[in-house]
Amino acid sequence: MRRRIDRGRRIAGAAFVTTERLESRMLFSVTFDAFAQLERVDTVSVPGSTTATVRITYEGPTIDTSTFDSNDIMVTTLQGFHAAGRFAGIDPTDPGAGHGMRVADYFVQAPFSTFGLTPGQNYNVILQANQVSDTSLGFLPTGNIGSFEIPTPVAGAFTVSVDGQTLADGQTVDFGDALAPLGSVIKAVTLTNTSTGAITPQVNAVQFQNGAVTPSPFSILSGDVIPASLAAGASTTFHVIFSPAGFSTPGQVQSFSAAIAIGGTGLASVIPLQPFTLNASATLAGLTSVTVPVKGLPFIDAAGKKVTVKVTGPGTAVLGFISSTSPFHADPSLLTLTGTTAKTKVTITSTGGMTLGGLTADGPIGSFTATRTTLGGDFTVNGGIGALSVSAASSGIVSAFSIGSLTSSGGFLAALVVGPAGAAPPGAVLGTVNVRGPLAGTWAINGGVHSLTAASINPAFSGSIAGLLAKMVVKGNAGGDLAALAMGSIQIGGNLANARYIAGANFGADARIGGSNDTYGPGSIGSFSVGGATTGSLVAAGFDPVDGIFFNGNDVIDGGAASVIKSISVRKTSDANSRFFAGAFSKVKIAGKTVNPAADIRFMVS
Repeated sequence: MRRRIDRGRRIAGAAFVTTERLESRMLFSVTFDAFAQLERVDTVSVPGSTTATVRITYEGPTIDTSTFDSNDIMVTTLQGFHAAGRFAGIDPTDPGAGHGMRVADYFVQAPFSTFGLTPGQNYNVILQANQVSDTSLGFLPTGNIGSFEIPTPVAGAFTVSVDGQTLADGQTVDFGDALAPLGSVIKAVTLTNTSTGAITPQVNAVQFQNGAVTPSPFSILSGDVIPASLAAGASTTFHVIFSPAGFSTPGQVQSFSAAIAIGGTGLASVIPLQPFTLNASATLAGLTSVTVPVKGLPFIDAAGKKVTVKVTGPGTAVLGFISSTSPFHADPSLLTLTGTTAKTKVTITSTGGMTLGGLTADGPIGSFTATRTTLGGDFTVNGGIGALSVSAASSGIVSAFSIGSLTSSGGFLAALVVGPAGAAPPGAVLGTVNVRGPLAGTWAINGGVHSLTAASINPAFSGSIAGLLAKMVVKGNAGGDLAALAMGSIQIGGNLANARYIAGANFGADARIGGSNDTYGPGSIGSFSVGGATTGSLVAAGFDPVDGIFFNGNDVIDGGAASVIKSISVRKTSDANSRFFAGAFSKVKIAGKTVNPAADIRFMVS
């Protein structure tokens, strides 16, 4: 018997979407085909939900439930969003074996942090090939098994303008063309509170590609501050920088898109009040390549300042310029190193300050010293780096097997990927880090970190450390998300705001909370001190949300008393939205007073 399924969609309120079988007809009495269909999607709440639960019915004579896992389905959109469904278990409506059908549930992480950000967005559910099997008929065929739509969030208490132009929800802003990786475009974004009371804005600039967070060419101008509170009728302006990077082929054209969601903050999910999308494209002109001689290569940069690049030890170096004149009067777009070893030293001296568009090295580097140079693109080393010293990193990805020391005299806004593939080594793959400006970007460290010092940590920062973070010192304010297998001494000199710092967690390959690769387990923190106040933040050891959703009532502490925070000290206040979770606390002091965690609602003790 072959079945034909015509699927209809029924929207019941704003909380879920159902796709039901409308008819089932006898066509040919030949074979019974096993197939899957989307039955229902339950979002956690109205638009703004961070996850959705997808219910799938698999029909076949002997569906093998042992093949159910987090690789079964993919949720996609025409705009390029791809997210795997994390297998959540057998649905309560499942009839059991012998009934010709089995029902499974999957969690799906929302794009751009929350569902409903893009108006009228349609999500397709795709069954992946060679995943779900029927023991009689084999693997179920891949294909679209249904779709759903999340209602659009209602614009709330903000108006948004870019360079003075007022934007509607989801409206596109054209950044125009730019020569990558040298060119950059800056736009002024103004938020105005149109509500009758004070609001707490939050701005997230995130780029998604193929379902994963990727290093975005968009960043917030260093020094711009989003206020913690915006009074009724008040406005605030910050600047978004578009700095394309990662271009390597002359004539290459690439498009970028990012979403900036403005919404409330706190421990609850961020509900977008006013979303809009920024689009940009860039073309890389032909490169003029120049080999760096043994004595070094002097040239004139884009600002008219003299620069010298010198390489000592094994290896050759080639600089690529978007210029055909000599002297070049241009910043280099690419530095290509070949034949390098741990004895290779690269030195860039400058009378001013230039931007290096990108670097590739086919082997390790002993040292890279460019104290008046900003990294403006991908910096990729196929091996370790003994010492890396720059004036700043504005964008791109810095990646290496290990880095002995990393120093930035200014802000470090690039992504950082350090460590070997596979299981994390037992020791530190990132040694001493000293960032004298703000720290942002996404850090994926497959191993431990010896010490990390920064002037401040941007709210957009997210880091995942697969080993011990032995010491971290932040001289100013700190925010963002941070996971580590364990944490030693954490010192925040200023305020801790809207942060989630979790020992025992790992945020997966994308180093961000959400998705099927996040793991939670036992962890510990030696000492955690805040020189200012904590607002809307989570500090935890062994915290496990169980279903990936924070603070929905089923959270647990893994590891029992071994998941300990030995010392917590907050010099000023901790608001009611701050949380401290651990299996045990040894010493807690807030605003000069000793706190009993067992009697304080801000604390969870297993």
